[in-house]
Amino acid sequence: MDADSYKKYYPEFPDELKELGDLYNQFNDETDDILLAFNEYLKIFPIINYWRIEVFYSWDICRQSLVCATAVFEDNLRNIDLNDISKERIYNENIVEYYLDNVTYRVFSILEKIGQMVNVLMELGYKEHEVSYLEVKNKLIEIYPDHHITGIFTLLENGDSNNKKLRKYRNSITHRRDPKQQFFQLKNMKLSWEHGEGNEDFNQIIVNRSFLRKPELTIEELLKVITSFYHRLTDYIKYLFLVTLPEIIKRYEDEVEFYQSQIPEELKKELNINSKE
Repeated sequence: MDADSYKKYYPEFPDELKELGDLYNQFNDETDDILLAFNEYLKIFPIINYWRIEVFYSWDICRQSLVCATAVFEDNLRNIDLNDISKERIYNENIVEYYLDNVTYRVFSILEKIGQMVNVLMELGYKEHEVSYLEVKNKLIEIYPDHHITGIFTLLENGDSNNKKLRKYRNSITHRRDPKQQFFQLKNMKLSWEHGEGNEDFNQIIVNRSFLRKPELTIEELLKVITSFYHRLTDYIKYLFLVTLPEIIKRYEDEVEFYQSQIPEELKKELNINSKE
């Protein structure tokens, strides 16, 4: 894959999180450091922003890896016969597999980092080493079933078969075997033979032996699954972080409004305080 090939497929995976990242950076730059350090609600923003940077960085590596995987597959493997066992085909498949496995491991790392962020945002009380995406999701459903953060947090896994397929693939290559390769499996088979005169009497035994099985997944199928999951994950990240910053700001504004409501009207006029500011 050369630079021209990369540029050709780059538009299929645009940087959809750039503007959102700029928004967080702007808020960080324009908000008083004292507030970010000591305010009851704004003090979590630096932690939220840290996890946001971690998530966006990992997502960007996934994005660039998918550009590379798509470029190599489309330019070098799309029209190659699956029975072709040339060194060139194997070499290109290994390159695509490298990029796809990189994405596979990183997307689930992203979910764990999102779990860290939501644990802080929603004050779930887990220590950092106790956090897992699944634990956070279940805790949210348990104590905040109707909160919009919970709705978005559970959105990723609703009605998407590629989520299950990718989890199964990740689990397989981590703990068992590569489903893109042939494999041996034990299986019972019946053996029978005639005995005596005529065809009426048979002897039969069951033999347990190993059989060579076909791959469960092709490179092309894996590319489709990961690409589909990546686009769904991208939307999920955008929705979650789009509502996270307003959530923090609203808590701060509600706090300001509450304390302003405790100030007598005469004193407000004297101090020139607008109760709705």
